[in-house]
Amino acid sequence: MDIFFVQFTFGVILFFLINWIGKHSYSIGYMGISIFVKAEEAPALNFLIRVLTPIVYLIIISSILYYFSYDKYVINIYLVNIYYIIFRLFFNLITSRGKLLDWYRQVVYWSSIK
Repeated sequence: MDIFFVQFTFGVILFFLINWIGKHSYSIGYMGISIFVKAEEAPALNFLIRVLTPIVYLIIISSILYYFSYDKYVINIYLVNIYYIIFRLFFNLITSRGKLLDWYRQVVYWSSIK
């Protein structure tokens, strides 16, 4: 049970980390969710931030856990990304952002992360 809690917590931290990175990347073309966005100006940047960040995050978290001999939390570490996806989905639905999402693009992002 503690493995689930730790990995779920890492997934939630990843959610806030990606949001923080996105918030600080508007000046270089990152696009957030908005009703006013007509065309995405930097789709490659958005893809990199939304897909590569979780992968790099897992590598860093796994390295830190191994360094401090918390090897048991690295078992099935890929679940962190799944918990992140689930948390992001529920957060967007609970905050009524579901209609703003490009669901096709979200599924592509989520499929690429796994």
